[in-house]
Amino acid sequence: MKVKKSIALSLILIFTLFHCVITFAYNMPINPISHKSAKIINNYMEPLFSQNWHLFAPNPVSTNNCVIVKGTYFDEKGNKKETGWLNLTEKYINTYQVNRFDPKRPHLSAIRTAEGEITPQLMDNPDYFKNKDKLSKDVNVNILKNIALKEMSSDFDISKFKSLEIKISIESFPEFGKKEKSKFAYLLLPKLQL
Repeated sequence: MKVKKSIALSLILIFTLFHCVITFAYNMPINPISHKSAKIINNYMEPLFSQNWHLFAPNPVSTNNCVIVKGTYFDEKGNKKETGWLNLTEKYINTYQVNRFDPKRPHLSAIRTAEGEITPQLMDNPDYFKNKDKLSKDVNVNILKNIALKEMSSDFDISKFKSLEIKISIESFPEFGKKEKSKFAYLLLPKLQL
């Protein structure tokens, strides 16, 4: 029994030592040793132990971005109607906060990724999506469109939808320590014809 305990303790000690050495090599600045063994170090660290220092980065998160959608449709009498604005990001965040294992969790990730790709394009060039062909073929726009239609299908007959509007709300936080209110800006994509 003592032999088994000694072996188990030795194995735990060896693993702990190995883990500490690899973690140290992973976090230290690039040098000839870490450069030569980068593949081994990264293969061990990346899947489970990778670190994200985004909070302490030179550019910490200073905005809260949301994707908001609205649809246009015709009712039974042929009258043109609009849905209210639906905040997709907020809806999925609220759902995720209630149930961390919600099966729609990947949708929130897809919304954030698509919004993260679209926002810089529109900030750099507000006319980026004026070309209807570019708008209809953009992968990120189509991701947002599909998720929006799926969410709206529970309240509306989306087969009657004629168009969909997508806008990105950007809330900029005041600088830390200043008693200012958040500022809001909106980026509106051209209407998507359905």
